[in-house]
Amino acid sequence: MLELLAIFFSISSLVAVIIIYKQVQKKQQMTVESLSARVGNLLSEFNSVSSCNIDLLEDRTEELRRVVELADLKINKLNRLMDRVQGARKKLQFELSKNQRSGTESTNRSRREKVLALSDQGHTVAEIAEQLGLKRGEVDVIIKFNRSRVAGR
Repeated sequence: MLELLAIFFSISSLVAVIIIYKQVQKKQQMTVESLSARVGNLLSEFNSVSSCNIDLLEDRTEELRRVVELADLKINKLNRLMDRVQGARKKLQFELSKNQRSGTESTNRSRREKVLALSDQGHTVAEIAEQLGLKRGEVDVIIKFNRSRVAGR
């Protein structure tokens, strides 16, 4: 920041000197005293403008610091919220997978019970498969598995 100000002052000083030099060329009749007074006035004006610019830059720098601090606070708050959301998301995923597992087991049990009930009523594998919307092989496996379990008891 100070380096920029130094460059700014150097360039401004150079511009001031060039302006003064041009004025000296145009008015060769000016005396050394009037020229010195004029340079003094220009330098005084330059110092005044530079001082105002420095004050303005310091104000803006302080304002930017406050904005950055506020942004940091908001980022920290967002990070905490994201952590909470991810925790809740993991919990929901766990509950969903748990419910899906129990739902699948319940569906499989219900399907097996329907197949066995229809089989006990004397329906054929093809009839059961058509009625329940299952493949014949699946129905056949369920019936044979049940028979082997019953025979094993």
